[in-house]
Amino acid sequence: SSGINAEYGGVGITSNQRSRVDELLALAEKGESSSVDLLVKDIYGGSYEAMGLPGDLVASSFGKAARSRIAGPAREQVHDADIAKSLLHLISNGIGQIAYLH
Repeated sequence: SSGINAEYGGVGITSNQRSRVDELLALAEKGESSSVDLLVKDIYGGSYEAMGLPGDLVASSFGKAARSRIAGPAREQVHDADIAKSLLHLISNGIGQIAYLH
C-alpha cells in the first residue's frame, strides 16, 4: 500500500501541485478521466462488438493527451481533477493486471 501511495503521490503531486495523497484522491473523485484517456469509442465510434469491448473502456491512459487532442483551446476543458482520476486509473489498472498475471 505504501508503494502505491508513493507512486500515485509522487507523480500526482508533481503534475497537480498537490502536497498530499488524500488531496489527490479527493481531487480524483471530481474528475472525468475520459477527457484525457483515449476510449474504445474514440477509436471505433462506439463499442467494438467483434471483441466484446464496450465503448467506454479505456484503450490508452492519457491517450488523448499523447495524440495532442487536448492542446490549445481544448486544454482549457481538461481539469486537474481529470488528470488525477486518469492517473489513479492508470496505476490501479496496472496493479490489477500484475495481480491477475501472478
